Amino acid sequence: MVNHNNKENGLNIVQFIDTYYPNIDGVVSVTNHYAKRLNIMGKCTVIAPKRRKYVDDSPYEIIRCNGFLIPFLKMDFAMPNTDYQLKKIMKHGNFDLFHAHSPFSMGRYALNMGRKLGVPVVTTFHTKYFDDFKKILKLDILAKGLLKNIIDFYEKADEVWTVNNNMIDTLREYGYNGDVIVMDNGTEFDYPKDAEQLKENINQLFKFSKDETVLTFVGQMIFQKNIKLIIESAKLLKDRGVKFKLLMVGTGYNEKYIKDYTIELGLQNEVIYTGRVSDRRILSGIYARSNLLLFPSLYDASSIVLIEAAAHKLPGLLIKDATTAERIVNGHNGFLCESTPECYSEKITELLNKQILITAAGENAYNEIYINWDSIIKKAQERYKYVINKHRIDKQSAQYKKRHEWS
Repeated sequence: MVNHNNKENGLNIVQFIDTYYPNIDGVVSVTNHYAKRLNIMGKCTVIAPKRRKYVDDSPYEIIRCNGFLIPFLKMDFAMPNTDYQLKKIMKHGNFDLFHAHSPFSMGRYALNMGRKLGVPVVTTFHTKYFDDFKKILKLDILAKGLLKNIIDFYEKADEVWTVNNNMIDTLREYGYNGDVIVMDNGTEFDYPKDAEQLKENINQLFKFSKDETVLTFVGQMIFQKNIKLIIESAKLLKDRGVKFKLLMVGTGYNEKYIKDYTIELGLQNEVIYTGRVSDRRILSGIYARSNLLLFPSLYDASSIVLIEAAAHKLPGLLIKDATTAERIVNGHNGFLCESTPECYSEKITELLNKQILITAAGENAYNEIYINWDSIIKKAQERYKYVINKHRIDKQSAQYKKRHEWS
């Protein structure tokens, strides 16, 4: 381990996450962006489960602990408590703060080690876990039992963060009554100086004509993202005679079903599945070339995709009252409608006939929704310092009280 004193005035932070690269999702992305920037300011280490045959290539330290892959979910199950080497690293690491990105095995491990080592624990509430539990377990009573466990975790952390005010409401619905800090997500993108060249690259890559309408979804290919609504809306667009190409960017465990459904509806000439796009310039070009972002998810908390799109002056069409739509003002910096294929396709048709509305909303999205990770991490680091100081003062106060109780 590298001692944090090697970087003057820097903090030595550990982030704990239950699944990491090669998996890619919003929480993995957030953890990576935190780690990259915190490692410049001080020292940051990510602890995640081992992934067979995968070699980490990051500018920060990643420690892999015991765990195994759950094949049908393509996710990891971490077993940090069985890893003696990890325990040894934790004991001698001289860490300032632990940041847990989930309430499961890695989060619990962070909490337990924090107590033993006297290190404060911050945790971020990223996900609507109850929705996942219901989908997997099928019974509400079992899902509620797991939810109680999760709330117990958050109540024991030194500080709880989440990504927007709607997610605070979700935490309250789950039964958590403690304090919550909002810490936004961000993006490393900015509007590209060579946007026109990037657009042309995408035209050549996908054989688009210069004036072809391009609709885009970016995210995991999972049912929770409301992707079936996108495909059914595309079918209605085609039936109305609307000419378009739909880029579906990403991978996921429901990908085969979604592709089969696309063929079933006769959309194989309109819909293009790109798979995972790891080249950031290609992804930037996709955002820049697209006419409209389709993001009807009712599952996401604060999607980084919306912020990435906003960086390219691309507005999104979201679902009214969706958690991730908190900052969308309909018709101003994005668009909202009901969660039905009829409403969604009608709204797309309306907007494509009034490109001036899309352009204006894109400019406003850039001014109001786009935010860079650098500013977010500076804010997070200041909050870390506050938690560390408060933890130290509380600890001294508890020791003082204990001494006087015995005197």
